[in-house]
Amino acid sequence: MHRLPTSSSVHRFRLVAFLYCLRYLLIVGCIGTILYALVMDERELIILGIALGVVTIFSCLLQLMFAGRTRCPLCMTPVLARVGCSKNRKARPLLGSYHLRVALSTISKGYFTCQYCNESTSIEVRTRRSGYSRD
Repeated sequence: MHRLPTSSSVHRFRLVAFLYCLRYLLIVGCIGTILYALVMDERELIILGIALGVVTIFSCLLQLMFAGRTRCPLCMTPVLARVGCSKNRKARPLLGSYHLRVALSTISKGYFTCQYCNESTSIEVRTRRSGYSRD
């Protein structure tokens, strides 16, 4: 299993995975709140739904800003950003999204399988060896 090179890349993966999952929850919450507010004719809930929409847009922009630097250490392809690369034939989507599988796996398991090279990567910093000893 591969590991990430620096602690900042570990933090970046966790942040982008959290933002990616949060986006789906915020979209469902925003649409549900607005629909409920329209049915019940409550202005305060409509304002809350619009505020959730603004927060959703803000979290999407943050996710897009940092997603380009979430690279697989083996193939160096951004696994949480939209790129035009071909997926591995063994890669499986979750609810139609390859990125959602990577994000949920990063949060829940602590590792992910790259959808491009199909290699597992642990969300931890690799240890550096200072030198080789010949004993």
